[in-house]
Amino acid sequence: MLTTEKINELLNIKEAYQASDRLLNLLMDETTRNKLFDSFLEVESDLSYDWFHRYFQDEQSDRKNKKQDFTPNEIGKLLALITKNNVNTLDVASGTGGLTIQKWNKNKKGIFICEELSERALPFLLFNLAIREMTAYVLHGDSLEQEYAAIYKINGREITKIDAVPNKEINSVIMNPPFSAKWNQAKDERFENYGLAPKSKADYAFLLHGLHKIEDNGLMGIVLPHGVLFRSGREQKIRKKLLEQGTIKAVIGLPEKIFVNTDIPTVILVLEKGKENKDVM
Repeated sequence: MLTTEKINELLNIKEAYQASDRLLNLLMDETTRNKLFDSFLEVESDLSYDWFHRYFQDEQSDRKNKKQDFTPNEIGKLLALITKNNVNTLDVASGTGGLTIQKWNKNKKGIFICEELSERALPFLLFNLAIREMTAYVLHGDSLEQEYAAIYKINGREITKIDAVPNKEINSVIMNPPFSAKWNQAKDERFENYGLAPKSKADYAFLLHGLHKIEDNGLMGIVLPHGVLFRSGREQKIRKKLLEQGTIKAVIGLPEKIFVNTDIPTVILVLEKGKENKDVM
């Protein structure tokens, strides 16, 4: 059982706040990386879930500034089922990789592209992808501004820095972005047909970012606050456009208090790019 105390012991640290820097240093060297993986696998061999979910939520997350609310495994499993066993998956605001792990459970031969802003979360994300020997790419930076400080390639247990992600057709998008975060409005092709989400609420900006990346007939599942269904102004205009295009496939209401640090009700919006009808379930 990987308790906070056991994780700290395996990382050879005294306090959990030291974990992120320590983990990144260990991962960047092949010898220490393999020793680290083997030491964790001696304690826990079940790779079907994110070992760091509770550890990061309790010890590392920055809810005040970055609105980090880590996705319950049940939602991750649901998103994986909804978006099917597609080959190439994009996970935006991927945190420590919980959603990607649930998709990997369904298709271990898939290719995964993860985008994550948090420097604290990044080492845990790289660890989770590499210990499972995924084929994956990690873009460390701001998804909405599309500015990335570093890009990593994961191939088996190997982690290397690269200059750019090779062109991949994105078949599915999974996403639990920070709820109603502020953003610097970017006027580019992702938003030109819909307009810009308000500065104070980036929910639809994240949605349109994912929608732009996905190929026709690809599926996207995004977790958002319930307010995206009825808020007015710019969000209403974007919502209306999505409905007129038939892009919204389904709306799934989730219970209140399903997240650890917020009581607000949430929804999953399921989108299908290029859907032929306008029906919404």
